[in-house]
Amino acid sequence: MDTILNGGFVKGGVYLLLGPPGTGKTIFANQMCFHHARMKSGNIVYVTLLAESHGRMMENLRPLEYFEDKDISESIHYMGGYHVLEKDGLKGFLRLIAGIVKEKNASILMIDGMSTIGELEQSAITFRKFAHELNSYLSSSGCTAFLLSSMEGHLSKPEHTMVDGIISFHYENDDTRVNRKIEVRKFRGSAHYYGKHVYTINDSGIIIYPKIESIPQTHECPIKRRDRLPFKIDGLDEMMKGGVFSNTITSLIGAAGTGKTSLALQFLAAGAEDGQNGVFFGLYEKPEELMEKSEELSLNFHRWVKKKKIDIIWHPQLELELDQLSASLIETVKRTEAKRIVIDGVDGFKLSSTSPERFFRFMTALTLELKKLGATIIIIEEVSTFGTYEGRQIAELSAINEVVIYLHQDTTGDEIFNALSVLKMRNSAFDKRTKKLIIDEKGLSVENILETPELMIDKTSGPFKSEKKVNKKVIKKTSSKSKK
Repeated sequence: MDTILNGGFVKGGVYLLLGPPGTGKTIFANQMCFHHARMKSGNIVYVTLLAESHGRMMENLRPLEYFEDKDISESIHYMGGYHVLEKDGLKGFLRLIAGIVKEKNASILMIDGMSTIGELEQSAITFRKFAHELNSYLSSSGCTAFLLSSMEGHLSKPEHTMVDGIISFHYENDDTRVNRKIEVRKFRGSAHYYGKHVYTINDSGIIIYPKIESIPQTHECPIKRRDRLPFKIDGLDEMMKGGVFSNTITSLIGAAGTGKTSLALQFLAAGAEDGQNGVFFGLYEKPEELMEKSEELSLNFHRWVKKKKIDIIWHPQLELELDQLSASLIETVKRTEAKRIVIDGVDGFKLSSTSPERFFRFMTALTLELKKLGATIIIIEEVSTFGTYEGRQIAELSAINEVVIYLHQDTTGDEIFNALSVLKMRNSAFDKRTKKLIIDEKGLSVENILETPELMIDKTSGPFKSEKKVNKKVIKKTSSKSKK
């Protein structure tokens, strides 16, 4: 939350926490209270206007990791205000608030159930006066207040216009998972991150994942001099004049079974041999499957994983939202100080997004963050067809990557084999010829194709075998038959 608010709430302000029942407002408010108590930052007064008893609320909060009974007895003071509000109205309730805040010398005030005031007090003028007097009193006392409400609507109600900030909690259900999002709709006195940010509720309480596109971007480059990072594959490094540049993005594009994952694993193993930590961040193959594949290629991943030179992180598809995935990846890269990153794959990330239109912006922001950490990135993208690749997709990827390696299947005579083409390599010369990719128990290697098919690349399609001559022969033969 502090990240989204660019430092946190402003002392002495009044903030509205708005959202329908079940979105976690009470959990969020109590989490702040217990954190404040643990930091020895002053006393907290928590006033409830709900029908739910304190005992019931405590039962619901007790399983959470942040809950501590000693904090309640020492710093957090719970009290009910419903009966005072019902009997004495807003004036009596305001006297109650002023008295308890002064008595406890509170630095934080929580009022849970502001919608109850709206239900009991029909006069908008009376309510506006109450909001103004509450704001004035808290400003003079230095106490920061949070008003929890389930009232919906535009920012035109009295409690909306007179507070210093509004935090909205949203709840969405897309039939496959529950999506909770938090939004800063209003915040005086400081810049903040715009947009809806994913949050989860678990045993730790509420965890917020800032929308990565909202994070201010800088143009700093952590690496002043870019070195070549080899794959250590015979033939491929020669094609790329020594390997990819450090702190760049490489896309491995191809259909299933063309060797994309094998090539990515080799990239990490090559880095581990040179003392560079690596991370394989995947949404498809499980760690044990990748370990088995690496052993078949004689890459000895067991040794590198045991030595903590390579980390394999796997998340099942559709389990997490985009910002949860990016947070997991960035945290892993920071923790391991990894310099070689593999992301497998693009389609898995697309499926994890509830807003497909933001995917490209998301990938741009994520790769920029990884670059700022000094990482060199491999992104795996699967296409559905063998032998062709649409140029418009290459153009879309070109905005964020420096290198495109296209893996496909080709033929020479009766032989069908895996092939590899370097389609793009920014700021570097490279071998543009398509070559054979050999994958066996010895590892990976790249060789020249003895009978090189005629290749062509135009604006609508990638490398493919030209069929012009074949078509001419077929047409000629058909013509001769028709004459007969």
